Amino acid sequence: MSDLGDDAKDAEYTRLLVGKWKGDELDKGIQWHYITIYNPDSTHSGFGAGLKNGSSMPFHSSGRWFVKHSRLHVWVEASPTLPAAEKQEFIYPIVSVDEKAFRWESTIGEVFTHHRVG
Repeated sequence: MSDLGDDAKDAEYTRLLVGKWKGDELDKGIQWHYITIYNPDSTHSGFGAGLKNGSSMPFHSSGRWFVKHSRLHVWVEASPTLPAAEKQEFIYPIVSVDEKAFRWESTIGEVFTHHRVG
């Protein structure tokens, strides 16, 4: 695909991702339930909780985001309750995104679906 085509697709993904998304995933025995908000000014915030063995681990984070080459780049600036995530960039290939659902691939190849809320 040409750079111009990549730019157009990235712009469309960016437009569609702006908003509030609900996600659920299982990672290393922890069931995560969270909300992520992608703002039009390229900032993001997220909050939720991980559940393991009946214990809840609430978290919140914030930072910046952008789409390039059909990949979502998320920079976590602050995550007081998950400090290991701070100052980290996470890059996720976008499988698909529309007005209702956003599918992305994790670093280990799992595909997750988030649903728009609000």
